[in-house]
Amino acid sequence: MRFLILLVVMLTTTSYASEVEKLNDINELRWKNRVILLLSTEDDKRNKALLSEFDEAVIDRDLVWFIVNDKQVFSNYAGGVSEQFTTNINKAFSLEEYPVLLIGKDGGIKNKAQKFELELLFSSIDRMPMRQQEMLQKNEK
Repeated sequence: MRFLILLVVMLTTTSYASEVEKLNDINELRWKNRVILLLSTEDDKRNKALLSEFDEAVIDRDLVWFIVNDKQVFSNYAGGVSEQFTTNINKAFSLEEYPVLLIGKDGGIKNKAQKFELELLFSSIDRMPMRQQEMLQKNEK
């Protein structure tokens, strides 16, 4: 019986994983997530550690982050990204000019910066009207 249950769980997990499509474009996250885009630098390890350290705050703000270079993407996005993702990012955004971008749930750029400062981005998000409503709803529960 245990073997049968294990087999069903494995088949369900495998079929779910094959159904999840990889992310091609930031616009696919519109109205679901806010996005932090970071151009890859020598500070990637520090930035990843900082984002991991504040994982609860990132999740609470519905944030998906991407550290992008020409060939690789590091992210907290669970579904993975397609091979086209970096090409699409580079076409849509000039990360060389502003290596840090905050994109709102509506798809608009909310903050551009030269330096990654997570606390500043959190503060910017927390001032957004949609975020204010989210915080009110959480407090009412």
